[in-house]
Amino acid sequence: MNLNRFSIFTFLITFSMMAFAQEQSNLRKKNLLLLSDTTQIDSMVIVPHSEIVYNDHGEIVSDSMYLIDYNQSVFITKNGLEKTTSSILITFRVFTSLQQSKYSHRSASQVILSGPVLAYPENITKTDRNTFYNENQLDRRGSISRGIIMGNNQNASVSSNLNLQIAGKLSDNMNILAAITDDNIPIQPDGNSQQLQEFDKVFIQLYNQKTKLIAGDFEITKPAGYFLNINKKGQGGLLNTRIPLKKNPSSSFETTISGAIAKGQFCRKTFQGQEGNQGPYKLTGCENELYIIVLAGSERIYINGQLKVRGKENDYTIDYNTGEIIFTASCTINKDSRIAVEFEYSEKSYARFMISTSNLLKSDKGSFWINVFSEHDSKNQSLGQDLTAEQKLILSQTGD
Repeated sequence: MNLNRFSIFTFLITFSMMAFAQEQSNLRKKNLLLLSDTTQIDSMVIVPHSEIVYNDHGEIVSDSMYLIDYNQSVFITKNGLEKTTSSILITFRVFTSLQQSKYSHRSASQVILSGPVLAYPENITKTDRNTFYNENQLDRRGSISRGIIMGNNQNASVSSNLNLQIAGKLSDNMNILAAITDDNIPIQPDGNSQQLQEFDKVFIQLYNQKTKLIAGDFEITKPAGYFLNINKKGQGGLLNTRIPLKKNPSSSFETTISGAIAKGQFCRKTFQGQEGNQGPYKLTGCENELYIIVLAGSERIYINGQLKVRGKENDYTIDYNTGEIIFTASCTINKDSRIAVEFEYSEKSYARFMISTSNLLKSDKGSFWINVFSEHDSKNQSLGQDLTAEQKLILSQTGD
């Protein structure tokens, strides 16, 4: 009795699995009468190139004699197939889970007919409205962070960091380039490569084809003319403009005016090389200060009157924080090498102000220029210490 029950149970399970497998199979076989050149095969989408077609003689029909629309499940005869056979047997596979539904990115009622081009109205949401950035075609990148600092020996405090770079067009005739940060980065780039990336350079530059305005960190380089060969780093403002003359379009007047606080003090050091010693050679200040910080990118090194190029693959490397120079193997140093170094170093005794202007007039007859540069200490604005009136009187009475 138990054996019969087990046999019946096994038969029911096997039959159910066979029926389920048959129901899930996507293989189909159908006989079709070719009453016209177009015949509906099935209601499901046919798997492309899965069909095998037999004529009424049991022979396989070449695919050059018919065409199948797989999405619509339609059999279309070609080359007079319906004249050679009255019926066909076709086996094929279908997509069982694919429904014949229409999908579209937008509603067809939103289509706007404007000539040969189809356009869709833009649905403006709150996030799609023009802002200051996308309206003015600005490329901006950077980061902003907020943090809380706490410890066993201090109370909780809030820290904030901002790093923002902006470049792009403010209008059709005005561009902007800016690097803004609120971090005071004490590090300088390494002087091991020819190109330097200055981390602490903060500025905003507005410019067009004729005028340029810079506020922040900038450099004053040698203007047009033979004299005034300078390279100074400053923090302030610079205005450069070029004015074409009306009488002669080929003539123009260009002027540059700047006023800034000097980041460092200029110094020139000359010394003799040592036989077989590639470095390091230590730089000192104008007053022979031993420990100085050289401003990155401000150095010019000459050996026997020839300007050398920074970089491991070139002539020398420099450590700006210690003021040490190491010459590479491509620049051999001996006892006859006359080394001259022009550089700027950080000097914080007094605030140093510099004012410069350069003017250039170009015409068909020639070029005329006048350049002025002035740099001086603000002796009433000391950075190292504040002296009282009595201390200043004592120093004035001590003499030289």
